[in-house]
Amino acid sequence: MERMNKRAISEWVSFLLITLLAIMLAVTVSEWMTERAKESSESIEQRVYNDQLCDIISIKAENTTAANDTIITQITNTGTWRINRLMFESHNGSSVLEADKKEIIIKPSSTKQVTTPQLANASLLYITPIAIKDGFEIICTNKKIRVNI
Repeated sequence: MERMNKRAISEWVSFLLITLLAIMLAVTVSEWMTERAKESSESIEQRVYNDQLCDIISIKAENTTAANDTIITQITNTGTWRINRLMFESHNGSSVLEADKKEIIIKPSSTKQVTTPQLANASLLYITPIAIKDGFEIICTNKKIRVNI
């Protein structure tokens, strides 16, 4: 009986181990990507536009000034629900130049000074209140206000 070459066996074992490692890595990455996609789709589903909550949300902008490429305005929550974010849309009269969301908490009957960048050819600023209820982001586009710059 012939003896097997030990070196040939060790090459097969190392090939098998590397293959198993590659398969385990592929399964791990695949599971991570699947879970990440599920989380992203859940966060998209948790965005609601013009819910009944928007009936008690209202904002008012006062004392708006534009200087040094920034717009400063006083935003008052005139509704009875807390506002968690504001969405700012800069317009040139016919199209949106830029949209930006800011985490700004304004309690009912409270006022906060808000600063946002001003684009060179922007003449209008639309501000939309956003509230959070039960994990849902409620964007009240029907309560959007217009501010002339």
